[in-house]
Amino acid sequence: MTQTNELFGKDRAGLMERMGRLLGSTTYRDQDSGGGTPFSARKLTSEAKLLLSIKFAQAYPGDVGPWVVYSIALRLDDRQREIVTWLADKLAIGTGPAGQRNKERMLPIALAAYQLAVHGAEVTPPAVGNARDFTLLANIGAGWLWTKADCVLSRVEDGEETLVRPEVFRGLAVNG
Repeated sequence: MTQTNELFGKDRAGLMERMGRLLGSTTYRDQDSGGGTPFSARKLTSEAKLLLSIKFAQAYPGDVGPWVVYSIALRLDDRQREIVTWLADKLAIGTGPAGQRNKERMLPIALAAYQLAVHGAEVTPPAVGNARDFTLLANIGAGWLWTKADCVLSRVEDGEETLVRPEVFRGLAVNG
């Protein structure tokens, strides 16, 4: 297991704990806190509220951050094409000479970065091309995806009072 995969396990648990705290639930470390709203008093489930809060934390139209959080948290390939395309463009522009040298194979690199960030899959460079650049760029890309997820959760945590207001959800009530 590489250091990147060791970080994947540690970071994912932290991400899940932060999302749980947003729902008002506890973690195994602290049994006396949280609990959330009793189910009978809910008009919108906590899970739906969290998903809406994450979506409302979208910084600009086309921001893939909420989908990155969703994919990492659930280990699902949701909106993979949009995320990988966004990451490939970002890697091509933002990684200097390494990005310029590998511009024509940036989509496979971004896909490897996505697989590493979402599933913890080892980066396996293809036999053709510079393996060192491929691994370097894939690790940078995975780091950027984790940073993107962290920024979205920070926006949700910082703006929880404004993002998750009862009046926002009044028209979305599930139980009445």
